Amino acid sequence: MAADPQENPTVYEHPTLENIPIPGTRVVRTQGGERSMKVEQQQQPGFAGAFTTVKIEDMATITYRIDCADKPARDAVKAWLPAMRAAQKKRPKPTSFSFYDPALEHNEIKSVIVQLIGGWDHNEKSGKWSVAITFAESKKRVPVGGAASPRGKTEIEKKIEELNAANKQLQKELADMDKGK
Repeated sequence: MAADPQENPTVYEHPTLENIPIPGTRVVRTQGGERSMKVEQQQQPGFAGAFTTVKIEDMATITYRIDCADKPARDAVKAWLPAMRAAQKKRPKPTSFSFYDPALEHNEIKSVIVQLIGGWDHNEKSGKWSVAITFAESKKRVPVGGAASPRGKTEIEKKIEELNAANKQLQKELADMDKGK
């Protein structure tokens, strides 16, 4: 269970990648993190009403603005961004990071890849520097029918194997008889 933001208001300010807080003075989620489903309303001819079927769960994207109030915070983010860029450029599949954001814990987003890294912005009024970064949810692929599992042989397959073995034995006996003539 996440820490209570009533007791600690800054608990939502530092989501983690690989259990390490994202650097910066403050990390603000600007958009994303929603969990949505693709659903389809179906109606059959001759029946009253419709029913809903869930087709697939959409992958979430999350955009953060990383604020830096001073030079040490900005230097920490500047040192961190090249690692994020290198992870983003890895092909064919970008590096996936374990992810935790207490504000999004209920949506069960556990792994992300870097989708977008923005440029630095300077707020002249506050003197803060900020940079935006977008993460896309990453999940292992699962076959549509669920994960494949080995199945045992059916009774028919077992019977066919028995008959094939008996047939081979009879062919061997016939071949031995022909040699004996």
